[in-house]
Amino acid sequence: MNKSILGITVFLVVAFTLAYILDYTILVPLLEQSRLQRQNTLNMGAQLLFTLFGAIRMYTPFIGVLVALKVMGYSLKKGLVAYGLRGGRAEYIIPAIAIPYAMYGLSILYALIIGYDVVNPTEKLRQLVMIKGVEMPFTSETLLVIILLSNIFNGSTINALIAIGEEMGWRGFLLGEIGRKTNLYQAAIIIGIVWSLWHVPLILAGYNYPHHPDIVGIGMFTLICIVWSIILSQLRVLGKSIIPSAVMHGNINAVGATILFSFTLSDELYTSPVGIIGLIASATIALILSVHVRKSRARIELYDTVEEIFNNVEY
Repeated sequence: MNKSILGITVFLVVAFTLAYILDYTILVPLLEQSRLQRQNTLNMGAQLLFTLFGAIRMYTPFIGVLVALKVMGYSLKKGLVAYGLRGGRAEYIIPAIAIPYAMYGLSILYALIIGYDVVNPTEKLRQLVMIKGVEMPFTSETLLVIILLSNIFNGSTINALIAIGEEMGWRGFLLGEIGRKTNLYQAAIIIGIVWSLWHVPLILAGYNYPHHPDIVGIGMFTLICIVWSIILSQLRVLGKSIIPSAVMHGNINAVGATILFSFTLSDELYTSPVGIIGLIASATIALILSVHVRKSRARIELYDTVEEIFNNVEY
């Protein structure tokens, strides 16, 4: 068997098997327990468990890369560096941080154009605090700024470190291998589809789309994953590293709830970040970024072996 095909096969088997085991033994039962109790969110204990094992789940693609590298006969150090775990061009960390918040702004803009009602998401928090008889010391606007700054900090630190687990697999190893046979955008689309399938058990359990735990939710999330994969892949080749991709991924996860709570419409399929409005906003950013990619002539590092990549990349 061709070494590249062997590596991709091993990677996918490991990444999907480990993730699905975590899903069906821990994460899906937690989501189903919440649904049976008619709760909109997990209770604190369940939320902590879900967060912990969700973070572990995000490292299953990383484990898949390690196993694939060994099966392919490559040094783990050379392989990880070659596929993107390196410094690269650090200046692309700034747009990586900014993109999720630009997505937020565009989502609000498009929602207003369409005629949706949008609100300051902190109003819900203020109402909960007032019910408990506690006076909020900040205005809603100030509180929103504080939350967004917190999102940026968390998204660019702990969330980004966790997101490296996925980005090493999707935009690191898989983009490098699939990119040998296709161009950047074809590879990004293929990876987006694979990435969405990796989430299927959670989608069917009501995660991301509580109103659509079915083929509709899977279809919508596939479109979202394709567009996000294009943006993340563009950052990967521009930054010559998976670090910008991980930072953007971490910030999407950090700001996602803030974006969602900015809409009064309850059905997440029609809002943002994983609904139609989010899809349009993300596609706008992908298109703008593609112009820069074309001008800079950024591309995937394509060599015959990992050793060649390792000896030629900047790190």
